[in-house]
Amino acid sequence: MIKTVPEVARVFGKAGRAETATDPSPLEMFETSIQFKPQEEWRPGMTPEKLVEALDRAVKIPGLTNIWIPPIRNRIDMLATGIKSPIGIKITGSHLADIDRVAQRVERSLNRCRGIIGSGRTAWRRALYRY
Repeated sequence: MIKTVPEVARVFGKAGRAETATDPSPLEMFETSIQFKPQEEWRPGMTPEKLVEALDRAVKIPGLTNIWIPPIRNRIDMLATGIKSPIGIKITGSHLADIDRVAQRVERSLNRCRGIIGSGRTAWRRALYRY
């Protein structure tokens, strides 16, 4: 899928994580490294922002969210926050019912915002129903 984008030279990937305490990624995480062609070989008018849009159109897998950032930055973000994406909301509390109530309110609020690709379990279900 990724290799169909003309600016992509090579694609490498892994599923799972290393057997080390220093790797914060979850077992179900897929990690892909993309090597791009030199910019002078890109299509006319192509920018990094348009390239991300092209990659998002090429890679659509139900239940998975694309995060187009360098792997080392993603590792640092996960170690610092415990969240698997650059933007996330972590809800904590002493009672599961309270956490669930707040999470549902946050999810409803996010679903009304423009530009939100998906949030929580609702996004997973919608994506799954398409297939």
